[in-house]
Amino acid sequence: MLTRTHLAFSFFIYLLVFNFIQEKLLFFIFLMFATIIVDIDSKKSMVGKFILLRPLQMFFSHRGVLHTLFACFIFSFLIYLFNTNAALGFLVGYLSHLFLDFLTSGAELLWPLKIKIGLGIKTGGLIEEIFFVGLFLLDLFFSYKILLAFFEF
Repeated sequence: MLTRTHLAFSFFIYLLVFNFIQEKLLFFIFLMFATIIVDIDSKKSMVGKFILLRPLQMFFSHRGVLHTLFACFIFSFLIYLFNTNAALGFLVGYLSHLFLDFLTSGAELLWPLKIKIGLGIKTGGLIEEIFFVGLFLLDLFFSYKILLAFFEF
């Protein structure tokens, strides 16, 4: 999936759990960070474009070890050692990214097993575009509802 779809999906999840989160801003920051950092292994991604990351990309292939449940849980655990809410946001963002990539050509989620799992939706294709527009509209609707409740209009 494209970065914008990953972000729209994670924002949708954030809006769904908004009332249950203690440190809302910290959760949000780590949620969005994890959503995009998973693609650090791709030269084409928003974060992977930076030339300083090229050495990292020589060691990690796109949708390789960084696109696994193992990496998700290891990184989330390391963040958990410092802050529970940050780790929860990171975990949710990472898992949301893996879930959306599962819908496309997939990844080796169960690494070290070399089993690529995916449903085959074309990245940037019509189905993703429809999915993104739907998410965007839902994000707007739920954001509006939260703002109304927050400002009590």
